Amino acid sequence: MNDKLYIKNDEIKQVDHTKFLGVIIDSKLNWDFHINYIKQKIAKSIGILSKARKYLNKTCLITLYYSFLYPLFTYCIEVWGSACSTRITALFKLQNKSVRIITSSPYRDPSGPLFEKLKILPLHKIYVLRTTTFMFKCYHHLLPIIFDNMFIRNEEVHNYQTRFKTHLRVPAAKLLCLRQSVRVKGVYWWNYFHDRLNINCSLNVFKQSIRKYLAYHPIM
Repeated sequence: MNDKLYIKNDEIKQVDHTKFLGVIIDSKLNWDFHINYIKQKIAKSIGILSKARKYLNKTCLITLYYSFLYPLFTYCIEVWGSACSTRITALFKLQNKSVRIITSSPYRDPSGPLFEKLKILPLHKIYVLRTTTFMFKCYHHLLPIIFDNMFIRNEEVHNYQTRFKTHLRVPAAKLLCLRQSVRVKGVYWWNYFHDRLNINCSLNVFKQSIRKYLAYHPIM
């Protein structure tokens, strides 16, 4: 039996997906609709990049990448970037194609060295960068007040003098969609970098530090 929702006697229809602030949210929260949506946009941008390489040098092509493709990869990736690997792989293949176009590399060339050569972060590292940047803003109260109580430190829950007392507490999550959300994934990545980078710095310095770390270190 489906429960009906009314607001001022107007029935709110149930839909499979809806677009909110540029992000397509689906009823199962698997981000299929949103990923397919940006795949189409990225494919068009790659077409522009492919045509432009006949007339522009590598520096200009990189500028086009950051103008047309990068915003599509990064917009709200903190929300949808933890989707299952089979869905994200489709976007990563398009990103691989873009770096091969920029470097005029053959189709079967490994993409890893190309990302390093161009100093472009692959998609999974962009997700980590953006998620950890969001966590930095939360940690230092640089976001609207609604986020102030979104995360808590271990030391707020217990008094044990452990080396993890200043880490954020990982919330309990039984549902997969919650385990994949920024509330859990964000805490994981924040605690990961808490012991590796200086977190008591300005936002710009932190961004530079984490980008440099991601450029030279593999991550899981």
